[in-house]
Amino acid sequence: MGLKFPGFITYYDGIGFLVNSKLGVKSAKELDGATICIQAGTTTELNVSDYFRGNNLKYTPITFDTSDESAKSLESGRCDVLTSDKSQLFAQRSKLAAPKDYVVLPETISKEPLGPVVRNGDDEWLAIVRWVGYAMLNAEEAGITSKNVEAEAKATKNPDVARLLGADGEYGKDLKVKKDWVVQIVKQVGNYGEVFERNLGKSTPPGNRPWPERAVEQRWHSIRTPCALIADGSITRWANRRVMFCSITSGALNANSNRRTQAEAQLQRPESACVAISDRCRGGSGRLGLVSGP
Repeated sequence: MGLKFPGFITYYDGIGFLVNSKLGVKSAKELDGATICIQAGTTTELNVSDYFRGNNLKYTPITFDTSDESAKSLESGRCDVLTSDKSQLFAQRSKLAAPKDYVVLPETISKEPLGPVVRNGDDEWLAIVRWVGYAMLNAEEAGITSKNVEAEAKATKNPDVARLLGADGEYGKDLKVKKDWVVQIVKQVGNYGEVFERNLGKSTPPGNRPWPERAVEQRWHSIRTPCALIADGSITRWANRRVMFCSITSGALNANSNRRTQAEAQLQRPESACVAISDRCRGGSGRLGLVSGP
């Protein structure tokens, strides 16, 4: 395709269903025999087919080249249901003449990690995009916001924050950006949490919100709730309601040679800070898989 993903997942979405409330359904499992508008050439076609077959339901698909065409067909009554990623469904609903007449059903039938993409062959830009994501994430974790970033850059006593904001070291040099590049990002658009809340969170209009009252819970990077701590301290896990992440550092891996060997085999880059994910959070166990790392 000539494209590369930098490895930073903005948030997890999933396929859902938008219906006119007049249809009188409360669940996707009540859509037996429905006519469904689907954008052609997307993974949605296969996911919807699998979902209906797995639940012994029948449906009639009508495909369109664009999401706007699909939404117009739902509004005109040509189909009973519009299906797509939930974030797109809420966006399309907001553009309908009477958005309050339409409802997104509760089911999410797939996992759709969404993130930035860049053209293939532009590795310098790829690295910048990746580290912009990491920087915004780290800024939120450190409590750095658009309101306090300039003050923190001048007065922080935290060495990690000082390096992040360019007050110590030359960490922008390898990316060919200015040393205060993170300050400029957070000052102008905010940390990850600020951007998320502004576009997808509780403060956004209901017509644009991907998951009513659930947007914040679905943030992939949530690290607020400790879940389990590996006995030797090499892997610390945090979890939200959907996913678990493990922060693995080279220093911590040195604490246990057996644990280090296992991590090396799975992550292959133990000398870097890596991020791993598991679909479960179970008392210090669970499989690891490399998602991204510096």
